[in-house]
Amino acid sequence: MKVFLGIDIGTTNVKCLVLGSNGKILNILHSPTPKRSKKGIEFLDLEAVRSYVEKAIDEIEEDHTLAAVAFSSFGETVIPVKQGKAFSIPVMWHDRVTYPIWENHKEFVDRLAPYRITGVDNGYTFSIYKILFQKEASNLETVQQWLPVSSYLSYSLGARPTWDMSQACRSFMVNIHSRTWNSQLLEY
Repeated sequence: MKVFLGIDIGTTNVKCLVLGSNGKILNILHSPTPKRSKKGIEFLDLEAVRSYVEKAIDEIEEDHTLAAVAFSSFGETVIPVKQGKAFSIPVMWHDRVTYPIWENHKEFVDRLAPYRITGVDNGYTFSIYKILFQKEASNLETVQQWLPVSSYLSYSLGARPTWDMSQACRSFMVNIHSRTWNSQLLEY
């Protein structure tokens, strides 16, 4: 039987929903979202997530033909990618390690990305601050892409590296009216 798999990487759990071609739910799998702490910072355990996803796909393919896989996730956690591989583990979306960076850049970022452009108030959780933190913490000058978790997992399975609009809006780097990246903010 041909099935479709939806995988949501949430703060608390990774959830998998297996749908038949008739749209009926055939199975639901879930596991706690793997995380790890280092020096008081909470990171997504990306390799454990990938391992769980691969195991779930293998398990489903034992009984079914997998027609498609789709991912969703929190949009604020981003992964630096170089030559198709994750360059470092990503900071969890809610971790306050980015708070000082947000405070240092808030005024200038607010001028370049006001509410009327972003549709949301500027806060420390957005991926722009995860990118700045990771660039300051590591030598990431050679990063080729920054991808949200859902996009990275699709990419790791062979998809093109892309950001859907819902994930891009969680970066705080998008003009919601033109549906384009905020080039002035990106230059900053």
